[in-house]
Amino acid sequence: MQSNVLIIGAVLFFFLCVRLVLLILKDEEEEEEEEELASNSGQYGKTRYLLAIIATKFAPKRRDWYIFPRSTHWADGIFSSDKFIGEQFRMAFRVHRSTFWALHNLLKPYIEKKTTAFRIPIPSERRLAIYLYYIAHGVSYNVVENQFGCGRSTVSEIVLDVTKAILEHLTYKYIRFSTPDEAMRTIEYWRSKTGIPGVVGCIDGSHIPIIQPSKFGKSYYNRKGFYSINVQGTNTTLTKYVLSCI
Repeated sequence: MQSNVLIIGAVLFFFLCVRLVLLILKDEEEEEEEEELASNSGQYGKTRYLLAIIATKFAPKRRDWYIFPRSTHWADGIFSSDKFIGEQFRMAFRVHRSTFWALHNLLKPYIEKKTTAFRIPIPSERRLAIYLYYIAHGVSYNVVENQFGCGRSTVSEIVLDVTKAILEHLTYKYIRFSTPDEAMRTIEYWRSKTGIPGVVGCIDGSHIPIIQPSKFGKSYYNRKGFYSINVQGTNTTLTKYVLSCI
């Protein structure tokens, strides 16, 4: 029993000696490297070397963003006249190509995103296309994300941004609301005629029959079974109408 204890003690002592020798050799090598660095480059070189080590250690790491791979084949071709003819474009977005670009020129300053160090943003024309596709077909975000190859949260953000841009920058330019004085006169007029309070105007639509146009004739065929132009009328009093074709 005593011999076993002596053997174990001798082994431990041997490993401790080896460890001590290795530490001494390591310290000597580091001292030699420092002396060589100082002798070769001087104090200026040593300082520059230390600064390089500090800069390397604390330099910001490049962040890699993972984007779930999706197909953008359909979205990449919608603005090409060869891949996406005019009628296909109109059926997809409910507007002609020229109307789309006119609307884009009005909204571009408000819906365009800046390129950052993280990723390249979705172009403004595609953002408008996503918005028009969503409101034209009334589909879910899942359908739009698969069609344009982007995430549901991105679709939601784009719909909100474009809607906000239209409301803030185009509404008062193209839609005229009654002034407070006009609204009060209209409210009083309809209250005296109908007994209903708070009416500032009446709105309704009507299909005006027409002969089938030679161009895009199917677009004018309505749900009632004939060709027409859908006209919307707004009436504030019995003598004032505002008409708009849809």
